[in-house]
Amino acid sequence: MVEETIVSVLEGTTLEALDDQRILRLISGKMTREELLSFFRNFIPTHLSSVQLLAFLFSLAPTEASELVRGNLLEEMGLEEGEKAHPDMLIDLAQGLGFSEKEIRRLSAVAEESRRSFASAPMPQKTLRDMGLAILLETVAFETFLSRVSDQLAESLTDHYHLSIDSVKWFTLHGEVDVRHAEEGRQVVSTYISHYRFSETEVDRIVASTFAKNVILSRYFPENFSSSIETGPLRLKSVEILPLSIPFARSFEHATMSRASSDAVIVRITGVDGVRGYGEALPRPYVTGEDVTSMVAALKSRIPEVLACKFASGRDVLDQVRGLVSGWSPPQISNNSVIAWNATMCAMELALLDWAFKRSGQSLSAWLAPARAQVGYTGVIDATDPETAGMMARRYAEARFARIKVKIGIGDDLSRLEAVRRAAGDRVAIRVDANGAWDAATAVKALEALRAFNIEAVEQPVSSHDIEGMRRVREESGIPVVADESLVTMQDAETLVREKVCDVFNVRVSKCGGLLTSKAIADFGLSAGLQVQIGAQVGETSLLSAAGRHLAAHLPQLESAEGSFGTHLLTEDITADPVMFGQAGQAGPIMGPGLGVDVDDEVLERMATEVIKIDV
Repeated sequence: MVEETIVSVLEGTTLEALDDQRILRLISGKMTREELLSFFRNFIPTHLSSVQLLAFLFSLAPTEASELVRGNLLEEMGLEEGEKAHPDMLIDLAQGLGFSEKEIRRLSAVAEESRRSFASAPMPQKTLRDMGLAILLETVAFETFLSRVSDQLAESLTDHYHLSIDSVKWFTLHGEVDVRHAEEGRQVVSTYISHYRFSETEVDRIVASTFAKNVILSRYFPENFSSSIETGPLRLKSVEILPLSIPFARSFEHATMSRASSDAVIVRITGVDGVRGYGEALPRPYVTGEDVTSMVAALKSRIPEVLACKFASGRDVLDQVRGLVSGWSPPQISNNSVIAWNATMCAMELALLDWAFKRSGQSLSAWLAPARAQVGYTGVIDATDPETAGMMARRYAEARFARIKVKIGIGDDLSRLEAVRRAAGDRVAIRVDANGAWDAATAVKALEALRAFNIEAVEQPVSSHDIEGMRRVREESGIPVVADESLVTMQDAETLVREKVCDVFNVRVSKCGGLLTSKAIADFGLSAGLQVQIGAQVGETSLLSAAGRHLAAHLPQLESAEGSFGTHLLTEDITADPVMFGQAGQAGPIMGPGLGVDVDDEVLERMATEVIKIDV
């Protein structure tokens, strides 16, 4: 199935290029002199880097494919059969076309700058393994195209544009060897995929991002392709809603709730182009008023509106998505307990952004550019018994986490904190989270008892609507206050800043309605002089963790981050490579197309309690 997909894409790319009117004009000799030189100003730098690209691929090639790649590399270098190096043949071509020495030096400089930019820019794929496959696929696409057209181009250049036979040697040679190279290239692709154990989902993702535009035409005619490789507006073919139930490795308890499984809701969209996008949110009745039932109903009521739209790709979709989901209040749903349909908005927004950026071959980092090389995550301990809390704290300390958050407001807080501090030592910062369990007087008294454990901050000490209570806790305890459940909307953010009742915003992507609003709230908090942490939902999969990672990596100042627990908490994740923190709680930015994660649809559907699909 994977091999058939690749052959189909390579063939489709080649046929589209062969049918392009500009290529047909070149073959038939109908290009003007100006058009001809413009074409080769792009063509020659594209192929001047062939030796370097093949050397890169040779470094990654599996042993069983290395001889094929090596042979191709030696031919390009002119070492296989005593031929001139192929880049030198391109210089002969440039001279035959009448380019001056100064222009030829410029063509070489363009190729060199392209290599420099490639090496310096963030990788458009997640890993070097993935990048190798993308470059290999593009290389085979060019070999397939050139095997079909090189002889015709050589004939056209000599007959219609009066170049010498020697100056078109690059084309006559590629007409001979690229038939073989294309066949061998497909063998190398198959071996590469098998050797590096790519899943079908991973291959589909890399193929989609690599061929989001025609790689041949976009190189030869870049003036007709934007720098972000965006494609035109498209409609969706279907929207699916998949409520999940993924068991936890261990239950998680805090003052408001005890959970043993994830109740995430996934939105999966498929465009008419076949590209899929995925979004996720976790509704919390005690935060936004939404639960799974009301969220699913709200999504269903809005899907016809979404299916009726045409969406741009890449960054151009941002304002469109913002306008579509901003302030969603499903007219068919009567639920006075819902404060904001933020989980509903988040799931749909993330799916649209994932799809739109995949279509342009871009990561969301093209919009949320990383401001740091690593994101530092906080270890979290739930309201468990003191012995278990101490054991978890010891593990975090041994893994060199800089900060631990402990859930309080339920059970024996004093013994729990004593066990955590004793196990973690003095090096680790500790903050506590009451999840709104107390009133102000109780909070002040409780925090005074915990002061001996050097608490750096308290999160949501009182209920979400008790603004005066937050003020009292902050002023009387002297401990910095983090606003979480009190911070749901931009209006909440403005109130908290105006009333000066907190020191830190805890921005959670699902709670705050998606990346667009979460970024706006975070930016507002930073501009008001507050610190910002990027929080998480207990039980989120790698989809939502990836969204949080993008935002955490992007903010100019980041107080802390939470989440990316992956299979530390879930018994199984829905992505091929779970988004998780590493040693010392550190994790780098995510650079793959869209959200940058590969969803395993088989696992997703197996973990879903139902699959609700709505087609156009």
